[in-house]
Amino acid sequence: MNKTKSYSSQISLWILLAIGLWGGVSVSYETLIGVSACPNIIGLPICYLVTIGYSLMLMSQLISLFDSHNILTPKLFYAGWGVVFAIAAMGVSFELLLTDVCPKSASGLPLCYVSFGLCILILVFYRLHLHYKVSLPSKP
Repeated sequence: MNKTKSYSSQISLWILLAIGLWGGVSVSYETLIGVSACPNIIGLPICYLVTIGYSLMLMSQLISLFDSHNILTPKLFYAGWGVVFAIAAMGVSFELLLTDVCPKSASGLPLCYVSFGLCILILVFYRLHLHYKVSLPSKP
C-alpha cells in the first residue's frame, strides 16, 4: 500500500513540477520576445528566477532517480522551492496590495497566484513522497 502511495505522490510531484517549469519557461520566453513583461529585480526578470527554481526542483528529482541517497537532492529541491515560494509569496502580496504586478494568464488570473498554489502542492507531494519512501521496507 505504501509503495502505491509513494509512486502516486511521486507521479503527482513530477506532473506539478512539469507544469511549473512549463509556466516559467513560457512566461520567460514571452518576456524575452517582448510579448509580456515580468517584473525585474536588479535588472533581471523575476520569471527567469522562477524558471531556475523549478529547474532546480526538477533536477533534484532527476538525481534521486539514479541515486536515491544523494545528500544534494533535498538541498537542491529546497533551494529551488524556496526561490519560487518567496517570489510567489511576494508577488501575491504585491498583487493584493498594489494590483497589476504579476503577469496574467489568458483568462486574467495573476500567474503569481498559480505559482503560489503550485508551490504549496509541490511541497505537500514532495513531503508525502519522502514519508512513504522512508516507510517502504528496504530490499535485501
